[in-house]
Amino acid sequence: MLNSSLNIHRHTSFISLHNPTNQVRLLPKGIILGTTTIPTLSVKTDPEIDYLLAQKNICNLIQPITNSGQKDKVKRVLDKHVKLFDTTKPTIVINVKPYAIKTLDYLPPSS
Repeated sequence: MLNSSLNIHRHTSFISLHNPTNQVRLLPKGIILGTTTIPTLSVKTDPEIDYLLAQKNICNLIQPITNSGQKDKVKRVLDKHVKLFDTTKPTIVINVKPYAIKTLDYLPPSS
């Protein structure tokens, strides 16, 4: 099977089988049709980031989420910004615009 046509989610995958004959064939329950390996992604890690601490902080943040699907989605988003959750070093923000409060345009009082 082509790699691109096999989707694995939560250690589960579904495949379609084609029977080219006119005879009905039944597969016994639990039959192993094949095996697959999942290649590990080569992720470039930043030596400046404490990934263990960042993952601990992310897990603490998503712990109250009870829906596992939502929890996975939120974790994926937070993992993209893992540097924000490394609290070992302060991060200095630059190019921040000062706050401005927009007030309604009124005419000055007449004297």
